[in-house]
Amino acid sequence: MKLKLLNEEVHEIERAEVVDGRLEVDIKGKTAEEVQQIFSQPSNLDTIELLTDAKDVFSILTGWTKYGGVMLNGDLKTAILTQPADKTEKRLTSAEADAEQARKIAEEQADDIAEIKKLAEEGGMGVDAELFAATTAVARVSAQGLTDAQALEAKVLYPTFEELAKKNYIAKKKGYIFRDGEDLWKTAQDNVKFEEQYKPGTGTESLYTHIDEAHAGTIEDPIPAKVNMEYEYGKYYSEDGTIYLCKRGGIPDDQAEEMYGEKETLQYLPSALVGQYFIVAKTVE
Repeated sequence: MKLKLLNEEVHEIERAEVVDGRLEVDIKGKTAEEVQQIFSQPSNLDTIELLTDAKDVFSILTGWTKYGGVMLNGDLKTAILTQPADKTEKRLTSAEADAEQARKIAEEQADDIAEIKKLAEEGGMGVDAELFAATTAVARVSAQGLTDAQALEAKVLYPTFEELAKKNYIAKKKGYIFRDGEDLWKTAQDNVKFEEQYKPGTGTESLYTHIDEAHAGTIEDPIPAKVNMEYEYGKYYSEDGTIYLCKRGGIPDDQAEEMYGEKETLQYLPSALVGQYFIVAKTVE
């Protein structure tokens, strides 16, 4: 894997992953001073491209411009990058921010109520159109508090990517759920702005996480693997006829099994992470 900075520098890396609100980048064969030199210029970090060994772009990371130091693990060095708070939001008190968000939600609800009411009236549903519209709008807001499994049972309540991009909507909190086609997604970080050019898929792995809990995650009913999906240790995933067990590598088996139930968002398919996050459990004939 390779990392390309805005100044066109390209560096070999082992891993680039968002963990607990920070971006961790693993590099081998460099001193701590060399790692600091690579990441110490914020302007070079404004846009970070992740490349395959063939130098094809598979992910773009933006806004990770604050270098927070390096963790040492023998020859492996982990650079820590964070996203500075927006200057405009710094000027807002907590109360002002909450009031602004409430105002925006109220505006969105008003728009939704008017649209749903119009559809109800035109459709001749035989119900109180205004009550139906208001109830639906409230349900949409409440749906953001559902678990992933519950959300899959209530897909119709979630806004589509196209609707959000049309409004240039900004999801303030990580985990905002939306639809794209038949799939459900949620934002992978705070303050994600929906724009048409950043549709879920290749290149937007740092922005969205795919939701799929319709499968049990057993070896008999594995979960279809997708790029940038939230994987759970101890569950099984399928990719191109092979079933993989999500199990952290490089640590004793008993310790790896203690992690079962914990979740990790990964930017690669299981086949690319065998020995690190997956083991091959079964090959389907």
